[in-house]
Amino acid sequence: TSTNSLALLGIIAHYFAEDGQLRESVLALRELEGRHTGANQSQLILKVIDEFGIASKVGYFIMDNAENNDTMIQSLSAALEERYIPYNAKQYRLHCNGHIINLTAQAFLFSTEDKALLEINNLSSSYIPTQLEMETWRRKGPLGKLHNIVVYIQRSPQRQSAFQKLSQGRRLLRDNKT
Repeated sequence: TSTNSLALLGIIAHYFAEDGQLRESVLALRELEGRHTGANQSQLILKVIDEFGIASKVGYFIMDNAENNDTMIQSLSAALEERYIPYNAKQYRLHCNGHIINLTAQAFLFSTEDKALLEINNLSSSYIPTQLEMETWRRKGPLGKLHNIVVYIQRSPQRQSAFQKLSQGRRLLRDNKT
């Protein structure tokens, strides 16, 4: 997700050129319509693969540890298999070392429980508040409720997009303590 809360999906290719030199190119930076599901991401990636005509040359994917990335690579593998292009999702799915180091550092510095790492890793834009969180929101009074609604909408590009459609393009601003 970009700083202006657009759900963006970037695809960078690393490959050997005809002269034998290792190259990298940005193939796409596209807005992801709808939810961040693995199937939705896979459809967008497959579209880019088709645009470049590289379906038979697809190799490794380096992604963070979100579950939807596992789903994405499995969905992509199934789509390629339908085209008789063998693709082993487990073999070609790599986890981003930078993300792993960041999660490890956060768990080491800030957690007191083993489950903290799982909580950090499983945060997603499809977050649904628990009944307890909803009850807490209701106890905060009108301004507290409004603040929490704004925060809830701003946590997800999909919710922000839905809000903009309903409000004729308006955007929410969050209060600032300074």
